[in-house]
Formats: sequence, C-alpha cells, structure tokens
Amino acid sequence: MEKTYFTSDIVKGLEIAKERLREWIILNYVKASIPSPGPGQAAEFTLWDVYQIQAFRVMIEGGLSRETASTFLGAMRDNEDLPKDEVLIFRRSGDHLSVMSAVEGSEWVLDLRNGFAGLVAFYPSFQKGFPKTPKDWDDLYVINFGKIRRDVDLRME
Repeated sequence: MEKTYFTSDIVKGLEIAKERLREWIILNYVKASIPSPGPGQAAEFTLWDVYQIQAFRVMIEGGLSRETASTFLGAMRDNEDLPKDEVLIFRRSGDHLSVMSAVEGSEWVLDLRNGFAGLVAFYPSFQKGFPKTPKDWDDLYVINFGKIRRDVDLRME
C-alpha cells in the first residue's frame, strides 16, 4: 500500500502555514486522494498529491493566480505518467489547455510561433485544437517538475 500523509505532515515537511494549506484545500485548489471520511477525521494525501501541492505553491509564488495554477493542476491530476517527467509545459489557448513534458536527458526546443515544445511528449487528452501561430495561443508556463519532485522527496522522508 502506498504511503500517505496527513495535513500536519505536509505542513511540517513543506514548511507551509497550516492555515494556508487548509484554505487551498477548502477552496478546492489542491485535493487529497483520500478525502476526509467525516467531521474530525483527517484526509490522506499520497506522494503524488504532495508533489501537486508543492507545484501549486511554486506556480502561485511565481505569479500565477490560484485559479490558473489550480487549472494546471487539474490537467496534471489526469496524467499518471507525469511523475517521471522533468519539465512540464502548460499552454493555454482560450479555454483549451495543453500539457507537454520533457524527460530528463532529452533535448527540446520551444517554438514560440505555435507554443509547441519540440521533442517532448504530448498528452493525448490535450491534443485537440493545437494552435498554428502565436495568434492562436494565449500563454505558456514552464515548471521544473523534476526539481519539485526531488525537493519534496527530501522534505517528506
């Protein structure tokens, strides 16, 4: 069975204020894989959940709104292959969100004409309606997910 963490473990390990994490959970920005079964009973978070909490923190501390960061996390939640990926690239075009990734050791180039990262994996659920020119996409956001994973792994030992 996979190890799980309680809110108190995450607060201590990631050095996040308890009230701040609680607010993120209440507002549904971050989620536990095992929700609280009832009042007075703790939710349980998997390591994948903790990675997402730290990614959310990195995104909002980097200037993204909590709503945008939460939207990006929603895209991450649905892609179980992401834990091995080092770099995540989120591209938004209107209401459409694309997630691309690069694994450690791969070389990749970001084409600003279309917002594509070359030599990376495109997740099939996000391949519809790819933009063709810079006029067709709104923004790109790149996070070093490998660094986030390594940092969380050290802190949560």
